[in-house]
Amino acid sequence: MHAKTAVLDKAWLTVGSTNIDTRSFLHNNEINVVVFGDEFGTAMKNAFFEDLRNSVEMTKETWEQRSLVSRIKGWAARRFEYWL
Repeated sequence: MHAKTAVLDKAWLTVGSTNIDTRSFLHNNEINVVVFGDEFGTAMKNAFFEDLRNSVEMTKETWEQRSLVSRIKGWAARRFEYWL
């Protein structure tokens, strides 16, 4: 899941590509749409809870037991995070 959404009070919501990071603000052409309306807000809230039901929680214990390959990938990604 790579959604960037926010719903406030079931009446104001935003959906888009914007990341809250330096690279997005300085280098990327990002866009979001803001929608006002209870009907769409409720639909987005329901979609979020459906995604949550279909998600798997990442616990500290699970994170600490990840494979060596996963750890190396994470280390490499951190070295190049500005460009990723």
